Amino acid sequence: MHWNTTLLLSPNCVSFSDFFVKNCSHTQFSKDTNEIDNSVISSKALVSDTTRFYFELYILVIANVIVSLFGTLSNIINIIVFAKMGVSDVVNVSLLGLAVSDLISVFLVVWCSICWGLYLLDPPGLPFDPLTFLYVTAGWPHFIFSRVTCYITAMVSIERCLCVIAPFKVREIITPKRIKLCLIVIFTLFPSAYIPVLLVHKLAWKFDSNHNETRIMADFATNRDKVQVMSYYINDIFFPTLSIFTVMICAIVTARSLHRNAEWKKAKKIGQTTSDVDTNSSKSNAISSKELKVVRMLVVICTMFVICYSPSVILLYIRFVYPELAMFKAYHNLFTCIYSFVFLLEITNSSFNIVIYYVMSTNFKSTLLELLNREDTSKQNVKK
Repeated sequence: MHWNTTLLLSPNCVSFSDFFVKNCSHTQFSKDTNEIDNSVISSKALVSDTTRFYFELYILVIANVIVSLFGTLSNIINIIVFAKMGVSDVVNVSLLGLAVSDLISVFLVVWCSICWGLYLLDPPGLPFDPLTFLYVTAGWPHFIFSRVTCYITAMVSIERCLCVIAPFKVREIITPKRIKLCLIVIFTLFPSAYIPVLLVHKLAWKFDSNHNETRIMADFATNRDKVQVMSYYINDIFFPTLSIFTVMICAIVTARSLHRNAEWKKAKKIGQTTSDVDTNSSKSNAISSKELKVVRMLVVICTMFVICYSPSVILLYIRFVYPELAMFKAYHNLFTCIYSFVFLLEITNSSFNIVIYYVMSTNFKSTLLELLNREDTSKQNVKK
């Protein structure tokens, strides 16, 4: 189905989605026809083209735009608040780095969703192929920084786990300066591992047989498959799996250590007199209570990370067993529907941390409200 030049809503278009189905090229593939066996795709799709189209429209375009725009705004707020709170605290430095990675990741999704919407609409005269254009300009960069988010989350979980197990020793070893150094290494070393992959994905003016015109399209190098296979095992399978298991193990160990610590303090209080408890434990209880809140908040963040990122890694393992579950292969429609949910989960993890910070961190909440009150005060002064 090709572009319908009449874009006016007719009486037959009873809904927003019906309008798009009538006007969009939801069976078109933006790739050379000689590389696609459409008969194989249709015979093994398991999911109809129309169903796939609804998933693309409602999730990959509409839902992703809403969530990614919210994530962009929320992470900008996170960066401002954590910078205001100061970088002399290990937790603030770690969460500031996480906010920067999340901001880049979700901001790129905005462009991904716009390009995917253009791919569905397939407007005439568009100088570039939306699908391959987003693949090169936003798809891979988003994927890289989503992995950076994985590694920073793993670093945060290790740091908090060690702080609970051996707080006095770790505080001397893990300092804000060293955490900053770790963040610099993560932001430089791991993205650089994708340089070979980026080099085999380029854009060039090519003839598009589907539209019978020359457009900007992806120009893949001849050794692209070999390079991607090497990156697939190392960057897409090994390190993300290691990150998720690290976060899971650290969260479990941290929770058990906190439980044992609480039981030990409870038993110690029973052996003390009331006066001893009143005079000696008030300060320590305040400190432990503050530390406990931070650890609980980070455990929630790590749990949300595992829930949101595990499906992505599981899908990679499934694709390893069933290579035909991929774009423009036998199970193209099924893969698109599954991936739409997986993709939405990833950006949800990077977008809604601000809710956890606001609910579980008193310092974050007070700093944010202070900044908002200052803005309201300044606006009132300007009006006066």
